[in-house]
Amino acid sequence: MGEQIGFPTQGELIRFAFRFSGVLPEKLDDSLVDGATRHSVRRSIDRLAQDDGKLEDNFGKLLHTLSTLVREHAQWPPVYLALGDVVLSLLKHYRTQLSTEGTFLTKRDTVRWLIRDQWTSLVATALATSAAKWHPSTFLPLRPPGDSWFLPDFDDTGVVWPMRKALDWLYETAGVSQTQFHYPGRDTAESEPQRERHLENAQNWSSGRSLPSAPALRHSLRQALTDRPDGLATLDDPAKLQCVQTVLFLARGSTAIWQAIVAEHGTEFASQVRDLFLKQWRLLMTEMRKVERQIARHARALGESAHHPELRSEVFQGWAEQTEYFSYRARCELQGYMTATGSLPPPDVLQQMTLDHGEFQMELLAATLRLGDLHEVPPHFADALGEWERLRHADSPDLEEADAFARRLQVNGLGEILCWMPPRLRFVRAYRAGDHETAWAAISQAYELARYRAGKAQYQIVNQYVEMAAKRGDAAAFRKAVHWARYIGLQIRWIRDAPLTPQNLNAAMRILRQATYDV
Repeated sequence: MGEQIGFPTQGELIRFAFRFSGVLPEKLDDSLVDGATRHSVRRSIDRLAQDDGKLEDNFGKLLHTLSTLVREHAQWPPVYLALGDVVLSLLKHYRTQLSTEGTFLTKRDTVRWLIRDQWTSLVATALATSAAKWHPSTFLPLRPPGDSWFLPDFDDTGVVWPMRKALDWLYETAGVSQTQFHYPGRDTAESEPQRERHLENAQNWSSGRSLPSAPALRHSLRQALTDRPDGLATLDDPAKLQCVQTVLFLARGSTAIWQAIVAEHGTEFASQVRDLFLKQWRLLMTEMRKVERQIARHARALGESAHHPELRSEVFQGWAEQTEYFSYRARCELQGYMTATGSLPPPDVLQQMTLDHGEFQMELLAATLRLGDLHEVPPHFADALGEWERLRHADSPDLEEADAFARRLQVNGLGEILCWMPPRLRFVRAYRAGDHETAWAAISQAYELARYRAGKAQYQIVNQYVEMAAKRGDAAAFRKAVHWARYIGLQIRWIRDAPLTPQNLNAAMRILRQATYDV
């Protein structure tokens, strides 16, 4: 992540997903899925990260490729489906944040805020609720003990990565040492370079010095299980092997994510996020056990199996609705208190709120508030927003006012953060005056500068850009902006959710060419 102001692009998020999952092979370029190769996938990712090409088509194809490749490694179906739920939840949340929340932070710091204050709770909740669709005995029956094996452990001596935990568990489950797992019979005088290399790789993975790609990890496991004089009875069942492969894939991906967080934001931040996630995860697991007991009671009363999908779905939906109700009440009460007092409630008030609304609901709301803001609002930021509102609603903002506003933003260190505001003001003046050439130049600049940073304002700016493109008869600019808006979840007038067919695009363009709106 760079120092440019704004959210990461949606393509950059997909690049993260491919990187952390490790599903692209490191060297081979054989066909992966539907004729795609490692090089072609990486080219598509790079183009998407730059908002280049056929955005929706490429995004959909990359999601399909990612899903297909992940399924090869997360071989236990409930876990594979849960990972899909998590990814879709993150993308939905990202699109909502992008279209409603502006940012004054760099991409790096925006991601830092997203990780701690948004995605930690979101991932914990999405993963737990997806797992709850399955009976506990079937979600991932063979896995390391405890509830934090997929998280790193930070202490004064260093870090124990999830990859180390998973490999140690694998060797213990197999009943052999690391050496004998990867290099059976090493005590003999004969040297075997290939097995020596497999053992050295595993030692590097355990220590955190390096991580394999997912295909290399799978190959190493299969090689260790098949290329040995004696079998491993504890791992000779196909279902067990699917679970083992899934555990290793999860541990590898988690290690990659946490190592990236440490590298980008430091150990202290990563440790804070880990503790926050684990606390919320444990509260969610307590909630899921309550739901499971309720499912068991309903199953007995109806004479059904506790595995019955419709029964589980019905009970879980009831829990979800109740949780949403209590969460809404808790949020209203907490916000009301903070609005009235300007501070967090004291411990005794928080304790009473917890009794009234539930520990799980209050923890999700209060956790990041207790930690405090990650970044201070820039000086003069609130004043600039107030001046912006005044100027854009003025009867006739003139160019001198827009230029003076731009100079004040620069002097106050807000020139890059709010760079889209002055050209938008120039557009308002030109549009009201019927000067379409000047309006087009101004809105084109505002459109490029506002993307991924301007929050709710992006809706108006993109729609005004599309309208001016229609008035100019610039079909290429019109289509490109419409497709970008659809790509990130913004709606365009006279199209909304309609398919982006040539007929629908041409019809909208004809209407917008003649239409005039209040600005």
